[in-house]
This record gives sequence, C-alpha cells and structure tokens, in this order.
Amino acid sequence: MDSPRKDYKYDSNFDFEGKNWIYQGLGFGILMFIIVVILLPILHEDTLYSNSKYSIVKLFLFYIIGGLIYGITMKHVLRFLSR
Repeated sequence: MDSPRKDYKYDSNFDFEGKNWIYQGLGFGILMFIIVVILLPILHEDTLYSNSKYSIVKLFLFYIIGGLIYGITMKHVLRFLSR
C-alpha cells in the first residue's frame, strides 16, 4: 500500500525563503510574548511579572529568540517538504 504523503509537495505563497523567516519568527515571538506574559496574567487576574524591573525584558528576549528558532526551523522543514 502506497503512502498518501509520497506525492505531497508543499506549495504556498506563505513561504519562509530569503529573510521572510526572520519576519515570521519575530512576529511569532512577539505574539507569544503578548499572549503569555501580558494577556494570560490579566485573564487570570494575576499580576504581571514585576518582581524585577528587568524580568519583562528578559522574557521578551526569550520569546524573540524562541520565535527566531521557530522561523529557521520552519524554513528548513518547509524546504524539505517542497522537494
């Protein structure tokens, strides 16, 4: 029995080629930062991370780096799928 994924080819205009992976990764990181660090504590009626004045900056950098890792990973995965 043949696998249905054998002839699968990724074809989309939403690509991660060139520098687009950087923009997609930054967008993802900023979106996750806003949701996890700002919106979820507000929805749970909790305080924001304010035990240190640099804690939000550290979290922001953490999410930006995570977003860039997401972008470069998606670039390579989608390039592999388009073969």
